[in-house]
Amino acid sequence: MMDNTSKVEKDVYEKSERVRIDLKNDGSASWTPLSQYLKVYREDTGELVYDWEREVAMPAIPENQTLFWDQTDMEGDQVEPGTYRFVLMEKYEAEIVIQE
Repeated sequence: MMDNTSKVEKDVYEKSERVRIDLKNDGSASWTPLSQYLKVYREDTGELVYDWEREVAMPAIPENQTLFWDQTDMEGDQVEPGTYRFVLMEKYEAEIVIQE
């Protein structure tokens, strides 16, 4: 059983504030596949606004990684205020609100 976790730094962000997402591997298992991704969806429309992927290995040792999202969409434009849902590697989800 995998006890890896993820969390966002806080629930509400100011517009253009960098969003921090912490990934923690407690050492009980490695994360596979070796592809780590972050998808961000606008909650009210379901629109995929950000899609990022990289190849990475998180071995079965205690290890933390931090991802950041700068509140921009795939074209580099600031997203509108609203509620956004993060999906990390199909296993972890978090929701944040971006204020006006």
